[in-house]
Amino acid sequence: MGINRINKDLYLNSFLKEMRYDLLIYLLIGIYTLLTIIYFSINNNLSAMVYLNYTRAFAVICLILCPMVAGLVGTIRIIHRLNSRRRLAFRYMFSPKNLSRFFGGLVLLTAVMVFMGTFTSIKGLLPYGQGFLYDQWLADIDHLLHFGVDPWQHIHTLFGPNVIELVELNYGVVWSALWVIAMCWFAISPGAEKYRLRYFVCYILTWIILGNVLAKMFISAGPAYYGLVTGDDLRFADQLIFFAENNKSASSVFHIQAYLWNAYITGTPGLGTGISAFPSVHVGLTTLNALFFQEIFPRWAFVAFAYVGIILLSSVYLGWHYAIDGYVAIVVVYAIYLLMCKVPFTSKGHRDLVK
Repeated sequence: MGINRINKDLYLNSFLKEMRYDLLIYLLIGIYTLLTIIYFSINNNLSAMVYLNYTRAFAVICLILCPMVAGLVGTIRIIHRLNSRRRLAFRYMFSPKNLSRFFGGLVLLTAVMVFMGTFTSIKGLLPYGQGFLYDQWLADIDHLLHFGVDPWQHIHTLFGPNVIELVELNYGVVWSALWVIAMCWFAISPGAEKYRLRYFVCYILTWIILGNVLAKMFISAGPAYYGLVTGDDLRFADQLIFFAENNKSASSVFHIQAYLWNAYITGTPGLGTGISAFPSVHVGLTTLNALFFQEIFPRWAFVAFAYVGIILLSSVYLGWHYAIDGYVAIVVVYAIYLLMCKVPFTSKGHRDLVK
């Protein structure tokens, strides 16, 4: 009984330490969420919040699928790489530190689920009361920067319609999968301890600064909705015709853009709803992951940054963004990253702080 009691205390104490290591992340999410709930309450608009939509999606992906995959990958690695020391490896895998990080990571992912619900709730409100004010301004900047041509025309001339299904799959499904995988790894893996706190602080700041603050300051809908918000139906008409003619599946960009516009005009909150183009969170988050990938796997950094370029081109090709949306997102995220690199988020420094 004494030994069992000691083991239970070891696991409990280790778990509580992991929770304390993540305390700053919970604090940021808590303040952000509390202020949002207060704002929605004052305006009698709590029904516009979308937490339940994210609860279902994140519960399946982050709290069920990712832990199962992590356990499976860990088991396969032990069986494949080790012969005589497998028992020792499994003991290490289920050690207090590793199990505490695993369950602490699940709690952290639950907090991120709440954060994403808060973010989308705010995003859905951005254009109401003012409309989309900066589309013509942003489109004109794009036109100027790209030698008197709207950049989507360059991209469509280069790639044409043959790659649209591949681009849609990558921009929607592959990008989302990579985002979730990165988030789960930083949350759950003991090997991410050196980066975890800094990554999630950068992650939260990226979504808030790009997707709430700057999106509100320069509210825009994007090329797909340019005619609807400016009255100029001709400027991007050929691009919209291209989407309609190459509408090959229910998950095509043509259908998704129609779904988001319908949610906007009817005021229907939902998963991923809310329209704002500037700056691009898609590009920003890809940039953030590339910067951390460079730290962890410096020899393969070119792959991560090449993917940033692919997502940037795809965002313009699919009519979601003006090119300037991606350029600004890269600069802002790089600034956030550099600033957070100056903060002592190292494992040792943080451990000393919470002891």
